[in-house]
Amino acid sequence: MAMPSDTYRDIMVRTIANYELVKAYSGQNGGFEVTQLMNSILAVVGYPQERVLKQRLKDLTVADGRKLGLPEIPIIASSPDYIPKNVAEQAEMIRNAIAQGRIGFFSDGHGGDIEFIQLKDQRGRGNNRQTREVDLPIQLFEAILYGFGNIAHALFAEAAEAK
Repeated sequence: MAMPSDTYRDIMVRTIANYELVKAYSGQNGGFEVTQLMNSILAVVGYPQERVLKQRLKDLTVADGRKLGLPEIPIIASSPDYIPKNVAEQAEMIRNAIAQGRIGFFSDGHGGDIEFIQLKDQRGRGNNRQTREVDLPIQLFEAILYGFGNIAHALFAEAAEAK
């Protein structure tokens, strides 16, 4: 395996490549593409959010994210001030829901394939608890993976040009 030239950027690229490989072979010899999708989005969303791009992600509005390929994320929030205002808050919402195990998988009701994923993010306690929730069809969740990958790639390229 080749050494990464830029650790964070290369993890993004390799994570998405691994997801595509597992997806291509899902159903054959136990490939679980939705599990890999969850792991991949956690890496693509969590890694830059926590390590190198946090401030730049805060600077990107939700509209900026859409221009860079991040699809609209249909969020149900318990209060208007808990709706993400920038790409960092969108990443945080997804990362928190997955990392804290507030996820659900749903099918067509007949025991078939997973059709959508439910994510819930919470903060506060008791009467002060706020929640954000999304119900994402698998195709949209996959588009979010690629959208965050595009954003990270663009920001890494921008940082490299600035050097």
